[in-house]
Amino acid sequence: MANIGKYDQSKYLKAEDLEKGKFYTRIIDRVTEEEVGQGNDKATIPVAWFRGDYDKGLGLSAKINRNMLAHNFNSDETDDWHGRKFTFYRTMTEYAGKAVPCIRIRPTEDDALAEEKAANREPGEDDDPGIEDDIDF
Repeated sequence: MANIGKYDQSKYLKAEDLEKGKFYTRIIDRVTEEEVGQGNDKATIPVAWFRGDYDKGLGLSAKINRNMLAHNFNSDETDDWHGRKFTFYRTMTEYAGKAVPCIRIRPTEDDALAEEKAANREPGEDDDPGIEDDIDF
């Protein structure tokens, strides 16, 4: 008989699937609408699926995550997100009065945008002038 843990597998990423303190950068292959939950908790949410050999999608049920992607990609249309790169990580949020693990998105510039910004940068101009490199840790 198989280990009972195999019956708890999900086709969606969960915060517990991610290593604490690690950032994951992926390229969106497609975004689909998926029905998740049961009973009164049933909802249709967008799910980002990744290019490459990744079998779990990232459910975008958290409005902050959807809005972060829409802002970074300059489009509310998920069809425009295909081929775009972003970074996500495990952190904590409050749910029902308790601290619980969650996944949050930290947008990443795609290569074309980064190249365009580099081409328009003045000589000697830093990517982020607010960062001080000479701080001792």
